Amino acid sequence: MNKNITLLFLLLSFTAFCQQTLTIDKYVSVDMPYPINKEGSIEDGNIAYFTNKPDGTFLVRRELAEDKGINSYESSLPYNLESLENYYKNKAVEYTDSDQLQIESENVIDIQGFKGYQIIYKDTLKNTLSKVKYILLNKNFYSFLYQRAEYQNTSDANTFFNSINVTKGTGVSQFYGKSPQAKKSYNLGKKIGSFGAKNPLVSLGALVLVIIVLVLIIGTIVYATKKTKRY
Repeated sequence: MNKNITLLFLLLSFTAFCQQTLTIDKYVSVDMPYPINKEGSIEDGNIAYFTNKPDGTFLVRRELAEDKGINSYESSLPYNLESLENYYKNKAVEYTDSDQLQIESENVIDIQGFKGYQIIYKDTLKNTLSKVKYILLNKNFYSFLYQRAEYQNTSDANTFFNSINVTKGTGVSQFYGKSPQAKKSYNLGKKIGSFGAKNPLVSLGALVLVIIVLVLIIGTIVYATKKTKRY
């Protein structure tokens, strides 16, 4: 009995040792097999963690999806669910073009209330190579990948994908961008403001003209009202 308990304890300790919770930032964490290697830094905006094991390679990457200085009206990031799905599809195509891979299957997935994307890739010989999950949060694009020469769902791979954790809270959004209509209104207002700044006299004249028109309209309404009361 004691031997069985000891064996179970050692097994649990070994499992805990082989899996490590990786906190990518204040929003996302995941369990990865040990040891974890790191490239890049959070300060640079792009960071990657990877583990190479006999049964496959595990990779987690956080990339800056867009320059931090771009405001929401100038952003090309998604503004609704449809544009978010299109964003993911474009990312998938970029990956296949760069690595000469083909998409075997792809679909929108739910990751703790947020919309992500899952893709199975195969090579030109139709061999399944990798599985990847994407998720966009604010201006950060996260990817979680498992790859091996002959892909199969190992226990480590299942633990890896199932452990993806997103912290819900204020300041977390998948829709940083604005709709085309909102962008048009913004650009029009920007052009008018820019024209007024470059031509202050013209802008002042237009303002005076608007005031005169408003005074005439109000005066006409008041006069018509008084005339009606007389009769």
